[in-house]
Amino acid sequence: MRNLMTHTPGLEEAVKDLIVTKGAKPVSIGDFLKTHMPQRVYPPGTTPAYSNYGATLAGYIVERVSGMPFDDYVEKNVFWPLGMTHTSFRQPLPAALQPMMSSGYALGSGESKPYEIIAAEPAGSLASSAKTCRISCSRICRMANTTAYISSSRRRLR
Repeated sequence: MRNLMTHTPGLEEAVKDLIVTKGAKPVSIGDFLKTHMPQRVYPPGTTPAYSNYGATLAGYIVERVSGMPFDDYVEKNVFWPLGMTHTSFRQPLPAALQPMMSSGYALGSGESKPYEIIAAEPAGSLASSAKTCRISCSRICRMANTTAYISSSRRRLR
Protein backbone atom coordinates (compact mmCIF):
# COMPACT_ATOMS: atom_id res chain seq x y z
CA MET A 1 0.00 0.00 0.00
CA ARG A 2 2.89 2.37 0.76
CA ASN A 3 4.20 1.99 -2.80
CA LEU A 4 0.75 2.68 -4.24
CA MET A 5 0.30 5.80 -2.10
CA THR A 6 3.76 7.17 -2.97
CA HIS A 7 3.36 6.39 -6.68
CA THR A 8 6.23 3.90 -6.63
CA PRO A 9 4.58 0.53 -7.44
CA GLY A 10 6.90 0.07 -10.44
CA LEU A 11 4.07 -0.45 -12.91
CA GLU A 12 4.04 0.63 -16.55
CA GLU A 13 1.47 3.27 -17.42
CA ALA A 14 -1.32 2.31 -19.82
CA VAL A 15 -4.41 4.32 -20.63
CA LYS A 16 -6.20 1.82 -22.87
CA ASP A 17 -9.92 1.84 -22.07
CA LEU A 18 -9.40 4.37 -19.27
CA ILE A 19 -11.60 7.04 -20.88
CA VAL A 20 -14.86 5.73 -22.31
CA THR A 21 -17.78 7.30 -24.11
CA LYS A 22 -21.16 8.08 -22.67
CA GLY A 23 -23.36 5.02 -22.82
CA ALA A 24 -20.49 2.55 -22.42
CA LYS A 25 -21.31 -0.40 -20.20
CA PRO A 26 -20.01 0.28 -16.66
CA VAL A 27 -17.29 -2.07 -15.40
CA SER A 28 -16.57 -2.73 -11.72
CA ILE A 29 -13.22 -1.62 -10.34
CA GLY A 30 -12.27 -5.26 -9.72
CA ASP A 31 -13.14 -6.28 -13.29
CA PHE A 32 -11.19 -3.34 -14.73
CA LEU A 33 -8.12 -4.34 -12.71
CA LYS A 34 -8.34 -7.97 -13.82
CA THR A 35 -8.52 -7.09 -17.51
CA HIS A 36 -5.93 -4.26 -17.57
CA MET A 37 -3.02 -5.58 -15.50
CA PRO A 38 0.19 -3.74 -16.49
CA GLN A 39 3.74 -5.06 -16.55
CA ARG A 40 6.11 -4.29 -13.70
CA VAL A 41 8.90 -2.17 -15.16
CA TYR A 42 10.74 -1.10 -11.98
CA PRO A 43 11.30 -2.75 -8.62
CA PRO A 44 8.61 -1.49 -6.19
CA GLY A 45 9.62 1.53 -4.15
CA THR A 46 12.43 2.66 -6.47
CA THR A 47 11.00 4.93 -9.16
CA PRO A 48 8.25 7.53 -8.70
CA ALA A 49 5.79 7.44 -11.60
CA TYR A 50 2.05 8.03 -11.57
CA SER A 51 0.06 4.90 -12.29
CA ASN A 52 -3.65 4.94 -13.13
CA TYR A 53 -3.66 1.22 -12.40
CA GLY A 54 -2.01 1.85 -9.01
CA ALA A 55 -4.58 4.50 -8.07
CA THR A 56 -7.37 2.14 -9.14
CA LEU A 57 -5.85 -0.71 -7.14
CA ALA A 58 -5.72 1.52 -4.04
CA GLY A 59 -9.44 2.31 -4.55
CA TYR A 60 -10.19 -1.41 -4.89
CA ILE A 61 -8.37 -2.08 -1.62
CA VAL A 62 -10.59 0.56 0.03
CA GLU A 63 -13.63 -1.34 -1.29
CA ARG A 64 -12.40 -4.72 -0.07
CA VAL A 65 -11.32 -3.54 3.39
CA SER A 66 -14.35 -1.31 4.05
CA GLY A 67 -16.95 -3.60 2.46
CA MET A 68 -18.42 -0.54 0.72
CA PRO A 69 -18.31 0.61 -2.89
CA PHE A 70 -15.42 3.06 -3.38
CA ASP A 71 -17.75 5.96 -4.25
CA ASP A 72 -19.88 5.43 -1.16
CA TYR A 73 -16.90 5.07 1.17
CA VAL A 74 -15.16 8.23 -0.04
CA GLU A 75 -18.34 10.28 0.10
CA LYS A 76 -19.23 9.13 3.63
CA ASN A 77 -15.75 9.18 5.16
CA VAL A 78 -13.93 11.94 3.29
CA PHE A 79 -16.16 14.31 1.35
CA TRP A 80 -19.11 14.72 3.70
CA PRO A 81 -17.01 15.23 6.88
CA LEU A 82 -15.04 17.92 5.00
CA GLY A 83 -18.26 19.58 3.78
CA MET A 84 -17.47 18.64 0.16
CA THR A 85 -21.11 18.22 -0.86
CA HIS A 86 -20.45 19.09 -4.51
CA THR A 87 -17.73 16.49 -5.06
CA SER A 88 -17.95 12.99 -6.48
CA PHE A 89 -16.05 10.11 -8.09
CA ARG A 90 -19.33 8.73 -9.50
CA GLN A 91 -19.54 8.00 -13.22
CA PRO A 92 -21.45 9.23 -15.05
CA LEU A 93 -21.42 12.48 -13.12
CA PRO A 94 -24.56 12.89 -10.96
CA ALA A 95 -27.14 15.21 -12.55
CA ALA A 96 -27.04 17.61 -9.57
CA LEU A 97 -23.33 18.29 -10.18
CA GLN A 98 -23.44 18.67 -13.97
CA PRO A 99 -24.32 22.40 -14.02
CA MET A 100 -21.33 23.14 -11.75
CA MET A 101 -18.72 21.55 -14.05
CA SER A 102 -16.75 23.29 -16.76
CA SER A 103 -16.62 22.07 -20.34
CA GLY A 104 -13.48 20.75 -21.98
CA TYR A 105 -12.12 22.13 -25.24
CA ALA A 106 -9.47 20.86 -27.66
CA LEU A 107 -9.10 24.48 -28.85
CA GLY A 108 -10.38 27.58 -27.11
CA SER A 109 -12.05 28.60 -30.37
CA GLY A 110 -13.65 25.18 -30.91
CA GLU A 111 -16.73 23.39 -29.70
CA SER A 112 -16.89 21.98 -26.19
CA LYS A 113 -16.22 18.27 -25.81
CA PRO A 114 -18.50 15.80 -23.99
CA TYR A 115 -17.74 15.18 -20.33
CA GLU A 116 -15.14 12.41 -20.05
CA ILE A 117 -16.13 9.20 -18.31
CA ILE A 118 -13.26 7.46 -16.54
CA ALA A 119 -13.72 3.69 -16.47
CA ALA A 120 -11.40 3.24 -13.48
CA GLU A 121 -13.02 5.78 -11.16
CA PRO A 122 -10.29 6.07 -8.49
CA ALA A 123 -7.76 6.88 -11.23
CA GLY A 124 -9.25 10.20 -12.21
CA SER A 125 -13.00 10.65 -12.12
CA LEU A 126 -12.98 13.10 -9.22
CA ALA A 127 -15.18 16.09 -10.01
CA SER A 128 -15.77 19.04 -7.73
CA SER A 129 -17.21 22.53 -8.00
CA ALA A 130 -14.76 25.44 -7.90
CA LYS A 131 -16.33 26.73 -4.68
CA THR A 132 -15.98 23.33 -2.98
CA CYS A 133 -12.34 23.11 -4.09
CA ARG A 134 -11.57 26.56 -2.66
CA ILE A 135 -13.22 25.83 0.69
CA SER A 136 -11.82 22.29 0.98
CA CYS A 137 -8.28 23.27 0.03
CA SER A 138 -8.37 25.98 2.67
CA ARG A 139 -9.53 23.45 5.30
CA ILE A 140 -6.92 20.89 4.27
CA CYS A 141 -4.14 23.50 4.43
CA ARG A 142 -5.26 24.56 7.91
CA MET A 143 -5.32 20.91 9.02
CA ALA A 144 -1.86 20.31 7.53
CA ASN A 145 -0.45 23.40 9.25
CA THR A 146 -1.98 22.32 12.58
CA THR A 147 -0.58 18.80 12.18
CA ALA A 148 2.88 20.16 11.30
CA TYR A 149 2.77 22.50 14.31
CA ILE A 150 1.74 19.69 16.67
CA SER A 151 4.47 17.38 15.30
CA SER A 152 7.06 20.13 15.64
CA SER A 153 5.96 20.88 19.22
CA ARG A 154 6.14 17.19 20.18
CA ARG A 155 9.71 16.94 18.86
CA ARG A 156 10.77 19.98 20.92
CA LEU A 157 9.24 18.47 24.08
CA ARG A 158 11.23 15.23 23.79
